[in-house]
Amino acid sequence: MKYDLIIFDLDGTIFDSSLGALKSIDYTIEKLALPPIAEDIKKTFIGPPIYNSLKDTYGMTDEEAKYATEIFREAYKNKFLFEATVYPGMEHLLQELQKYYKLAIASYKRDDYCKMLIEHFDLSKYFDFIMGADSDNKLKKSDIVQSCMDNCGVTDTNKVVLIGDTKHDALGAEALGIDFIGVTYGFGFKNERDILEYKHVYVAKNTKELLNTLL
Repeated sequence: MKYDLIIFDLDGTIFDSSLGALKSIDYTIEKLALPPIAEDIKKTFIGPPIYNSLKDTYGMTDEEAKYATEIFREAYKNKFLFEATVYPGMEHLLQELQKYYKLAIASYKRDDYCKMLIEHFDLSKYFDFIMGADSDNKLKKSDIVQSCMDNCGVTDTNKVVLIGDTKHDALGAEALGIDFIGVTYGFGFKNERDILEYKHVYVAKNTKELLNTLL
């Protein structure tokens, strides 16, 4: 096998978490009496740090964005976290990959939410390490991926691949000099053209294509 470690993004790669995330965004907008935004703009909030999305979309100050993020996270954790679905074929993919590789998760979703979600859907048994974002949004994607590599004991960057659905994943992989596989079934990349401007070794439209290219 070419790799020793396969690292997955979470939202838009393993889970379709859009329903719970969108409900939390709507809750935050209503709670703060913010101007409504189009559905396609809301969908761009899924995956990247919610702090950045709220701040950039509404032109918030740091303090305003921090407060809005707290409202979002509270609603998401207590009301909508488990309103998600595992992508078709994902558990079979993980079962097969686990036979040959170490597996990890590197997500921009807050760390405790990642672990709660993975536990809830009984997927933690497939992963050697799971790491999400810090509560202060200080970690970059590359920082989270690096932690996965460190905790899995893999130092050779040629032996690691990151799988994700957004430019944040692609840029995180590039920053560390590891391979990247883009998926188009998530929230970020909609087709192969979207991925062409980023370094990548493969583009997958579904979990079957991921399995075929990794085994």
